Amino acid sequence: MTHLINFTCSPEEAQDHNFLEQRIRQELHVNTSQKLDFRWRKRSIDARQKQIKINASFEVALDAELAARFALQNFEKLPSNAAVVHIIGAGPAGLFAALEAIVRGIKPILFERGKDIRSRRRDLAQLTKIKHSTLNPTIVLEKVAPEPILTVNSTPAPKNAAMFKKYSNGWCNSEPKKTS
Repeated sequence: MTHLINFTCSPEEAQDHNFLEQRIRQELHVNTSQKLDFRWRKRSIDARQKQIKINASFEVALDAELAARFALQNFEKLPSNAAVVHIIGAGPAGLFAALEAIVRGIKPILFERGKDIRSRRRDLAQLTKIKHSTLNPTIVLEKVAPEPILTVNSTPAPKNAAMFKKYSNGWCNSEPKKTS
């Protein structure tokens, strides 16, 4: 069983593994004979007072090991005759769109004028670390001869919900018209 433990401590205590284990055992009311596995979930510094504190958050497993944080995802090689989609921009939204295209069996072709795509892996790593995102990416396919272009808008869901409903049922040729 996994538990989430939160407490505050000094910066010196936050660096002491033995102190942290003892404090977690104290919070959970667990004796030293029981197996305990823990890892940092989140830490932040509270420097509003003269005495600085660390807000510590841990994932803790009793009598078991913690599962891996992130599961590796293997993608099958797409067939040579797979549909192709062109994605403009290789930022986090563009990389997300490329991954979604691969999952759906579409071959993505990324266009980027900034950094090369290999150096964008750090951006993607940050994106995969977010477990519950407040953003709801809206994917709009636009039919442009001869192949479609996939554009991604990752603004909060309420703003894009109507556009997504309107355009997700088929191809769209233009942006939604704004009414005044």
